[in-house]
Amino acid sequence: MNEAELIIDDICQEGEEAHGGGVFTLTERISYLKQYGRHSMSFSALQADMSYFDLEGVGYIAYRKQWGTVVCLGDPVCAIDKREELIDAFMAVYRNPVFIQVSRAIANLVHEKTGFYATQFGKESLIDLQKWSLSGKKKQVIR
Repeated sequence: MNEAELIIDDICQEGEEAHGGGVFTLTERISYLKQYGRHSMSFSALQADMSYFDLEGVGYIAYRKQWGTVVCLGDPVCAIDKREELIDAFMAVYRNPVFIQVSRAIANLVHEKTGFYATQFGKESLIDLQKWSLSGKKKQVIR
């Protein structure tokens, strides 16, 4: 078990209710995060003042009501093959949400379903630390 797993386990107390509404307990929410939270913003969903749209047996979307609309933070936390189902259920309740800090796959899915447009602001880089090294002339400036 790595340090990040220990930290997230420390905030979870059995039977504690999740903040922000929803039907999942914090224990269940963290379980979904561990299993499906692959987006860099996934764990930001645990911050205070977030609300949740939970779909039993599927996953959840973290959101906040802000600026007169519903703002979703990050990708839905669910299996890849359940994303469309979860987004459809969410948008049946919240018809005109804003999705921020989502992956290209989610931006494309939302665009295909709704015609919403996506604007990239920032880029996420993934580095395989098992293969990456500081050696070599090109990386001399960052050593």
